[in-house]
Amino acid sequence: MSDNSYRFHQLPNSPPTAADVQQYKEFRLLSLKTDPKAYSSTYEGEGAFTDQQWFERLRSDSKGTIVATLERPGEITEEWAGMITVLSPQLTDFTDYIPSKLKEKRGVESVYIVVGMWVHPEHRRRGVAGQLIEQAVHWVRNRRRDREEGGGGTLLLEVVKSNDGAASMYTRSRFEEVNREGTSSDKESTFMYLDVNGLTSEKVCDNL
Repeated sequence: MSDNSYRFHQLPNSPPTAADVQQYKEFRLLSLKTDPKAYSSTYEGEGAFTDQQWFERLRSDSKGTIVATLERPGEITEEWAGMITVLSPQLTDFTDYIPSKLKEKRGVESVYIVVGMWVHPEHRRRGVAGQLIEQAVHWVRNRRRDREEGGGGTLLLEVVKSNDGAASMYTRSRFEEVNREGTSSDKESTFMYLDVNGLTSEKVCDNL
């Protein structure tokens, strides 16, 4: 892999291109098919989505979808290696979703929800996951700066309890568990959060 490099970029959302929507759809369905126990959604459920539903997934400027692509020397096309999506508090009301302790500590308007995080098995343990989280942190910081909002914000995600590998990865990336009291979510999952304001310019986590 020494002759290859990863590129990280946000998919356009105003509007998304047909090519991006198709690639997003294929990669998302691949993630659900490859690691079904890692998600509350199912391959069968999202496989029945219409083209318009996939388009709507990317259209809002209140969310950011960042992909990692692999650039191979001499090849024109790039291979998708990983993906992460961040939902801002302006997208919808997350009040009932956010754990009570985090609402009291951070406030609803500073919490950003991470969904759809996935790295293809062939690209794991190469730093892709850590860099995707870094990109999510940058997205939150930039959005709050552009909106002239104070503080650095907080990333919140859910991890299925049976997915030990993901939970360990997020712990190494400085995420902390938070009690799920006050939420309306599935008890088979664990909430974890990352205080963006407390991070420096250092890498979030290496070699993930």
